[in-house]
Amino acid sequence: MSTSSELYEVQIPDFEIPEARLCLTGWIVGSGAMVESGDPLCEICAEDIVVEIVARHGGIFHYAAVEVDDELATGTVIGTIELEFEGEN
Repeated sequence: MSTSSELYEVQIPDFEIPEARLCLTGWIVGSGAMVESGDPLCEICAEDIVVEIVARHGGIFHYAAVEVDDELATGTVIGTIELEFEGEN
């Protein structure tokens, strides 16, 4: 048996709020944490609305080069989730 991995990019979705300033307000999980699908990863502020970005896949979450208070845009990659698969050797 061998284990292979695939990286899934976690991106800022289109909130459909024209001209809204998007800002990372806080991380909920740490880099290197094991997450399940649906787990909240961070909070994004879009004008005066706070939205949680959730994991769409389970795996190991790793931060991208994004800091709290950074201004973000739709499609910005904020991290990756390392998906692991068990396979035959």
